[in-house]
Amino acid sequence: MRGFFEHKCHHLGRFVDANGTWDGWSCFFLDAVSEQAQSSTHVARSIRDHYEAMKVRFAEVLGSRYFVLALDYLVTWTVFPNSRLT
Repeated sequence: MRGFFEHKCHHLGRFVDANGTWDGWSCFFLDAVSEQAQSSTHVARSIRDHYEAMKVRFAEVLGSRYFVLALDYLVTWTVFPNSRLT
């Protein structure tokens, strides 16, 4: 939760308000969770978009019906000996 730590000074005094309630802290925490979820969603969509673009490129370069299997192998195993892919 990057937002939580980025705004540390801002939230330290918001644990309990003058009435003894946790409303301010709860709102801040839920906002931080929402912000992190949006950030994570953006990253996941970027990864998916890159994967889809690589499927097209792999099909062009490999010219094989197994291009998706090859791509999935590379995504899963980022370090491997050449003999594993042939």
